[in-house]
Amino acid sequence: MVPVADPALDPDGCGRYPLAQSDSNKDQQYVSRVDYQLSTNKRIFFRDFFAYFKHPPSFDQSHPNLLDATGNGSGNRALQHTIATGLDYVVTPRLLSSTRLAYQHTYAIRENGEGVPTLGSFGVKSFMYTTGAIPGQDMFKLGLWNSGNTGQFYVDTPQVSQDFDWTKGAHAIS
Repeated sequence: MVPVADPALDPDGCGRYPLAQSDSNKDQQYVSRVDYQLSTNKRIFFRDFFAYFKHPPSFDQSHPNLLDATGNGSGNRALQHTIATGLDYVVTPRLLSSTRLAYQHTYAIRENGEGVPTLGSFGVKSFMYTTGAIPGQDMFKLGLWNSGNTGQFYVDTPQVSQDFDWTKGAHAIS
C-alpha cells in the first residue's frame, strides 16, 4: 500500500518518496455583536461567535497509499459556537454590577478515509481498542503515522458570573 518510488524522483535508488498532499481545508469564522444602552446607568450586550473547519481525509480506497493516512492526510471536521450576553449596571457612582452569561458548544470529529487498513487487517493479532467502527483507529493508537486518534469529541461549557466593584476614595473592593 505504499507505491514504488519513482526513479525520476529517486535518482540514487535510496527509496526516496516525495509526498505532496492537498491542503483543501475550509475554515470559516463569523462574529456578531450588539451593544445597547438601556438608560444612563444600564448597558446590555450580546456576542455571537461561530467557527467551522473542515479538512477531508486524503486516503483514497481506489488508489490506496498508506502515506495518505498520515499527518495532513487525516480528516477533521470541527464546529465551535459561543454566545455571550451581559448587563452592566451602575448602581451608584461608587458601585458597579456586571452580570455575564455565556455558553460554548464545541465538537470535533477526527477521521480517516474510508478503507484505511487496521493492524488487524494486516494480520497482527493483538488487543485492539476498537472493533473497526472507526476505520483505522486501532492502527493509529500505536502512533505509527498519525499524531491524533480518530474519534468524536464534544464539549459544552456554560458560564455565569456576577461581579460587584465598589470604590471609596483610594480604596476598591471587587
